[in-house]
Amino acid sequence: MKLSRVLSSHPLTRAKLLRNIHLWIILLLTASIIIFYYNWQNWFPDFWYYFVFVEYIHSAIGLIVIAVPFVYATIAFHWRGAAIIGLISVPALIPLLLRYYAPTSNKFPLNITFLALPAVVIVLVAFERNWRRTEKQIAREREKERQIYMAQLIAAQEAERRRLSLELHDDAIQRLIALANYADNSAMDLNQKPPEAVKQDFLWIRDNTADLTEDLRRMSMDLRPSILDNFGLIPALRWLVGRLHRETEITAKVKIEGEIRTLSPKVEDAIFRIVQEALTNAKKHANCNTVLVSLEFNQDSLQITMEDNGKGFVKPEGFPMASEGKLGLIGMEQRARSIDAALDIQSHPGKGTMITLSIGRQSLPI
Repeated sequence: MKLSRVLSSHPLTRAKLLRNIHLWIILLLTASIIIFYYNWQNWFPDFWYYFVFVEYIHSAIGLIVIAVPFVYATIAFHWRGAAIIGLISVPALIPLLLRYYAPTSNKFPLNITFLALPAVVIVLVAFERNWRRTEKQIAREREKERQIYMAQLIAAQEAERRRLSLELHDDAIQRLIALANYADNSAMDLNQKPPEAVKQDFLWIRDNTADLTEDLRRMSMDLRPSILDNFGLIPALRWLVGRLHRETEITAKVKIEGEIRTLSPKVEDAIFRIVQEALTNAKKHANCNTVLVSLEFNQDSLQITMEDNGKGFVKPEGFPMASEGKLGLIGMEQRARSIDAALDIQSHPGKGTMITLSIGRQSLPI
């Protein structure tokens, strides 16, 4: 097999010729220093005293061969290159070490320790490389998840706009037109109808106007509940829980512990939307009959827990929730991250779901 093919298949030198050059320089440097170690007494008798001061002081053999090529290999090829140079240089120095120091000598353990230092460096570099690789992978997955989430969020917003547009056009506007036509006809027949019939016409207009007003108020509350702006977070959460209780057979309650504190509008809005999404999931998917929303106010933290006794689910490993269509969960995590809060979702099939939002001092008012 040709040497070039071996080098091209090696993980260190597969990509670029420049890395091959580094590899050859490191190997040549290592071999030269090892040969020099074995012959310095004949070639340069004063070498020990004038050029290897560190080794002279510590009676350590091999610091130069370990330091120079090893550091070069670590920089050029990371832990793999360092491991290769260590496997070449350390065994090559053992015979030289045995020549000068017997295993019973007190200098022998010191030299072995110095020669073992590359192994420690290799382990540290390997851990650091794995950590960086893991962090990059997590960052890539989060970015992919964010892009999927944003795409699905835009699609959901467009679908919601389409629904509201249809509801306004096909329902509210048509009912307003019908009311206007009915009022116009009633006005034209005002002198021809008996008072009781006129009264019934006005009552019909009043009732239908009230129903339409209630529907418009419902749509407005779905878009942005005014109770959050006018009365604050706690009344808004009680309204959410109360609406869930009224619309379903779910027994929903709010539990408050600690001294209630006023939060910033951004934090309150994020908490409201997270609780809203959790209650929506409980209503649509959990098949539960009880829901408890707990708020625990502490001096430097706030913890919100949303717990149901429903059927639960298996949370996907890693960050594939948006790609699997779990837009609500990833949206909750995105909102929690926007206020520097931690969101923990615990759920198991048949054991319900518990969602905990932990807000630290950095997001709370001083």
